Amino acid sequence: MSSFKIERHRVRFIPPDKLEAETQDQKAQPSRPSEAEVRRLYEEIFQRLTREHAEQAELILEEAAEKARVTLKEAEEKAQALLADAKAQAECITREAETKMREEEERRLAAYEKQCQEETRRREEEFRTLETALQSRYLALVDEIEEGTVSLVMEIVRKVIGLKLTESDAVFLGLVREAIERLRQQGTATIRVSPEDYARYFGHQPGWQSQFETGEMKVTAAADSDFSPGDLVVDTEFECIDLSIDRQLKEIEEALSE
Repeated sequence: MSSFKIERHRVRFIPPDKLEAETQDQKAQPSRPSEAEVRRLYEEIFQRLTREHAEQAELILEEAAEKARVTLKEAEEKAQALLADAKAQAECITREAETKMREEEERRLAAYEKQCQEETRRREEEFRTLETALQSRYLALVDEIEEGTVSLVMEIVRKVIGLKLTESDAVFLGLVREAIERLRQQGTATIRVSPEDYARYFGHQPGWQSQFETGEMKVTAAADSDFSPGDLVVDTEFECIDLSIDRQLKEIEEALSE
């Protein structure tokens, strides 16, 4: 478990009198659409985009899976055909050697019979060598196809997640909410993110804590220069939750590769 140092100069606290002044300044601004209307429009746009990207991702995944199945099937059929051909050739060679041995048996001495037997053994050894080589090639093709399929699927997943993070804050904030819900609802929870994510989700969003604070738990946010965009760790004095996107993707990739 990693330990983090809370940098107090990165946490902004707004006094009640200043917060009230900012609220009055906001009321003095020109009228604009109601919050309910804005939220309704936002939800409609977000749901439509989510459906479109979900359908697009599903189609891409299905196409990739189908291509992988076709490629694997073709490789299996090719390997099976090669094995069958090699076996047929070996059987034909064996039959020819046995026929020749029987024909020469009546006219040749024991030395020629021994020669035929040695020839048969040599041909059989060639068949076993060829069969072993084909089997190794078949297994290598299967491993190569499986590895390529996992890489392709993970590349598609990363692109889809990256697109969703770019277009909507709800995806990342949903991870934050999930992490907080897993913690004990008491004490102070610190949300640690990259400087870029801190500026985007917390730095310019007054009152953002209200959407996460539950029960007796208080929530703060801090930017960690060692974090990359998408990294997310929420901890308290009791426990720590790591829901970083890259870490979760690596776990998925490792599970698919097993």
